[in-house]
Amino acid sequence: MPYSPYGYLPSFMPMYPGGPYAMQPCFPVPYPPVPYAPYPMQQQYPMQQYATQPRPGLRPVYIILIIIGVLLVIGGCVAAAILLTGDGTSSFKLGDGTVKGIDIEFRDVVITQEGNTLALTGTYDNNSKREGSVCVSVNVVSDGSEQAVSFKVPVDANSGERFATAKDVSFTISGATLGSLVFQAEEGYEEDGTQYPMDEEDSTEDRTTPSDKEKSTSSSSVVPVDKTVQYQGIELKIVSVEIEPGADDRVLLTINIEAKNQSGEQVYIFWSEETWLIDKKGEEFAVDDYDMETDYTPATQAEGQLFIPVDNKDQIFTLQFGKKSLPKVDLKLDLRNG
Repeated sequence: MPYSPYGYLPSFMPMYPGGPYAMQPCFPVPYPPVPYAPYPMQQQYPMQQYATQPRPGLRPVYIILIIIGVLLVIGGCVAAAILLTGDGTSSFKLGDGTVKGIDIEFRDVVITQEGNTLALTGTYDNNSKREGSVCVSVNVVSDGSEQAVSFKVPVDANSGERFATAKDVSFTISGATLGSLVFQAEEGYEEDGTQYPMDEEDSTEDRTTPSDKEKSTSSSSVVPVDKTVQYQGIELKIVSVEIEPGADDRVLLTINIEAKNQSGEQVYIFWSEETWLIDKKGEEFAVDDYDMETDYTPATQAEGQLFIPVDNKDQIFTLQFGKKSLPKVDLKLDLRNG
């Protein structure tokens, strides 16, 4: 069998040099060898050399920012420690105020807390020339709740006098506003200003106060109540109500109260700001005066009176305890048996 470039051919394949039965090659005709050029990646390129440099340090601005951050963290820790230990100092300007019913003015009043001590400072002008003391009420905010703190400031018959008084508390204040100022006469004076010192030479036997005249024209009556209500952890027992007729179709109600602090904490109550009588029409009658303790330390017991003038025709009231912006405690009073 003839030898072909593709090897030996099978014997059954006829070998015809031409014609329709001519044998076709079984494999494609190979291309002549092509010389291969080297692959471009195989070409040698000179390698760039980098100089070895030391690692750059932090920029000065970054160092300053880090120092500031550390100082802020330390300051925050110190502030937190001060708040927790109660050793911080805070001050609030309360402004000016006038004493109720008497010509005494308080100016530039400031309350300052240092640790557990509250200090009240300022200046007063006593234009009445009467000596005694002023009960200054300060409404403070502590832990989101409002309460009243009272200070007793002695006053003499001068003007432009500086005063400073302090008391210890067990809480930290975050705000404060000036409340009521009530004058308390020195022994030998009457609260309403109609009496004079008892050691003066002129006779005072013929002098009578308005309440004395009212008592002389009609008798008073007493209505027993004997009801108890809880207010700010203090048990308030309304013992009785004395009804004293007055002028201009009005009566003066004297509410006799017994108070006992059962909260275990120091509580302040300013009766003229936290107590009202409300009639059936919703009209409110505020406390005109009071003879009650305002500062109640744990387990303190006290008794006294609230004086509230009302209309003569009213006999059914709601005795309400609580500041205007805080929850109230109500107690029904029926005086028709008086």
